[in-house]
Amino acid sequence: MNGIRSVSFQEVPGGLLVHVRKESKTSTSGKLKKRLPYNFKLMSKQIMQAKTSTAARPLVTKMQAKLSWLYKKLRSGEFGDSEVAAAIIHAASMERIAKRKVRHRNEEERQITRADLKYLKALFDRLEQEKKQAASGVSSASSGRSSSVSYVIDCMPEVEMTDMDLGEVMDVCV
Repeated sequence: MNGIRSVSFQEVPGGLLVHVRKESKTSTSGKLKKRLPYNFKLMSKQIMQAKTSTAARPLVTKMQAKLSWLYKKLRSGEFGDSEVAAAIIHAASMERIAKRKVRHRNEEERQITRADLKYLKALFDRLEQEKKQAASGVSSASSGRSSSVSYVIDCMPEVEMTDMDLGEVMDVCV
């Protein structure tokens, strides 16, 4: 493995600790190592631009693939060890951030769905009350003038508030 014996990672409260162990008998040939083609800003930018969980989910897979690629480059020995180690640390933190973003976006989408269901329930309740008032002949006009408001509601489905999972579909007809 070109002078590298092992690579280990340890999560610490401040981040990620990377241990790169080199073989004791390494021959330095004196040749320069190539620059690593890893763009730190591009990886961060892609995660920042993901606005939905469906946009962030492929980034987790992409970061995992990038990490695998970086481990391979570290073992090849053709790139500088410190540069590859820095890229591995960055890619690992970007993977963690992408996972967190997916989790948070899913939670936000669930909250929006619950709020929409709550609004629809209130709307159906109000329409049901108006239907009952119209059926009983109670006029809602406060002045002496009579105003006739007529509308037909064919079906008023009973809406039961349940916790819906992300991706479930609810058909509503008004």
